[in-house]
Amino acid sequence: MKRYLIYPMDFDTRARLLEDPVESWHEEPKKNHLEGRERLIESLKVELGEYEFETKLENFKDAGMAPFSIVSYHNFLYRQAR
Repeated sequence: MKRYLIYPMDFDTRARLLEDPVESWHEEPKKNHLEGRERLIESLKVELGEYEFETKLENFKDAGMAPFSIVSYHNFLYRQAR
């Protein structure tokens, strides 16, 4: 009998999606990146709220990627602090 262990973890790379596309990219990847970035911005408006959203978006970009975490009980509070 196999036992599968499920570890609660947190890893957030969405801040990387807010970067500008690289000039050397072909048109299709650039277009996909820009569309994905617009979808991310819309979901962040819902998650963070629209009041002073530009400031919140800049703070989200500045915070960067969330580090890999396997300590599950603090992840919710850590996301709030970020």
